[in-house]
Amino acid sequence: MKTATKILLTALCLFIATSTFAQSQKQHVIQPGETIYAIARKYGISPNDIIQANPSVGTGDKIRPGQTLVIPGNKAASTTTTAQPTATAAPKPAAKPAETQPAKTATTTSPAQTHAAQVPTTTTPATTKLTTPATTVTAAPSAQTEQQSSLKTWYKELYRIQKKDNLYRIALLYNLTIEELVEANPGLTVESKLKKGEFLYIPYSRAEKQAEAERIAAEKAAAEAAAKAAADAAKRKTLNNLKVAVILPMKEGGDRGNKMIEFYRGILMAADSLKHQGTTINMYAYHSGSTQADMQYLTSKSELKSMDIIFGPLTATQAGILSDFCKENKIRLVMPFATTNTVGTNNPYVYQASINSEAARKNGSDIVASRFSKDNCIILQTGTPDERGKQFIGNMKNQFAGRGATSKSLAMEADDATWLATLSRTKTNVIIPDASSLSATSTLVKKLRNFQKNHPEYKITMVGYPEWPTYVSTLQADYHALDTYAYCPFYRNPSDARVAHFEANYKRNFKTEISRTYPRYGIFGFDLGFYFMNGLARLGDFFDEKMTTLNYTPLQNGFYFDQKNENSAHTNQLINLVHYTVSQRIEIIK
Repeated sequence: MKTATKILLTALCLFIATSTFAQSQKQHVIQPGETIYAIARKYGISPNDIIQANPSVGTGDKIRPGQTLVIPGNKAASTTTTAQPTATAAPKPAAKPAETQPAKTATTTSPAQTHAAQVPTTTTPATTKLTTPATTVTAAPSAQTEQQSSLKTWYKELYRIQKKDNLYRIALLYNLTIEELVEANPGLTVESKLKKGEFLYIPYSRAEKQAEAERIAAEKAAAEAAAKAAADAAKRKTLNNLKVAVILPMKEGGDRGNKMIEFYRGILMAADSLKHQGTTINMYAYHSGSTQADMQYLTSKSELKSMDIIFGPLTATQAGILSDFCKENKIRLVMPFATTNTVGTNNPYVYQASINSEAARKNGSDIVASRFSKDNCIILQTGTPDERGKQFIGNMKNQFAGRGATSKSLAMEADDATWLATLSRTKTNVIIPDASSLSATSTLVKKLRNFQKNHPEYKITMVGYPEWPTYVSTLQADYHALDTYAYCPFYRNPSDARVAHFEANYKRNFKTEISRTYPRYGIFGFDLGFYFMNGLARLGDFFDEKMTTLNYTPLQNGFYFDQKNENSAHTNQLINLVHYTVSQRIEIIK
């Protein structure tokens, strides 16, 4: 019975020992770029332990990605019958190890194995006194780079000096320079003699530091990109299902009411076009009335607070109330008409779509001067009182002076000799009248055509006003003959096939012709509605910062919104030059 018991106990002990050994071993699949040293550090053992457990890897130079290594257990961690020394501790990052030398009972390695030696595991009794040679330094190097500090420790490993070692051999072994070894071991010089049993700090090589720096930079860039993408995703709202309100006096009747109906119909046609592109538009139309009380009543409606964008109102009387409402509820407010341009200037949610006359004259004079300041520019005095013409000419003179150019003055009724003395034979003569009316323009055209007939050697160009395109029914042939330009905040090109297609669709949809107004309100509604609704569907909350990427080609009204500061309204600043070329074409120059 005793014999059987002994056999059973022996078998149980063997089973426990075998299980303990099996549990202490692990397997590691080598990844691209890994080394024996890196794998050993990962598992807290020495490279030599891995080499001994895997004879096929040679001295560590025969490893390859995908190969499976046996990882032996950590000897120090599995030992339960010995005590760790009290006079020494494992090195900590950014600090030298304590001044210790392994006791005689420490695990040692053969000279052939020392190139991979880590801090040895000791089984010294707690009472053992340890000493170290005087050349061992206790302070960590004072200078550490960001690349070094990002690694696990400022040094890669400790090397125990063997017999016949020298700095050259050790540096060569680790692909370092002697200077790098000396720098990592203060107190050591190039002339120092190495003593067997002492330790040297083995620093990371320049290549390793560079690789680590590049890894950190790549991780930082990836993290920043991910953070930006997350922030962008949080900032962007899904606006493929837009809620749009139009608030205008659409029940007013009369000429003004009819224009508002046309404008609204243009927005509806824009919504229909976007529907075919996959965007859903939920349209809400409100009669604005005409008083502040009417607008206060509308803004009390709860559903209005959920809108993504509102178009309206018509008058400045109501604009202030609607502007404040949209600012409070963070709703974009598009004000289509110039009469509202003085309202909402301190509201970043406001977009003033019509450029006012003062800004139009200023921007118009700027674009004219930039194009013609090197020509022979002549301010023509028509003798017709025109306050707007007077302001435009004043702006023109300032623009010419700012560019170091000059302009000449000439009375339209001057004799032929004065005309010949003022005009140039070698430069283009740019004639800019000081009046914009139809009568003044007709008189000027007649004068210039006669001069052109009598003196064909003179090259003449005529530059004028936004009203000029409305005179084409009687003057278009003259405009082409005189190579005419007109600055315009908006322009409907009658020869544009897209314009003809829109007006035909308008008639088919609403059983009536579009009104022949200036501008055509139905086209204005389409351009404005398509620009904003398409922009919001594509850009979401990035609309403000990326609206210039929309590249919308308008049928009549173009848009270039400028914002003085982040708390001010967006105001349309776009001015075109409409060019009636001598080749009978019409160009739009922005």
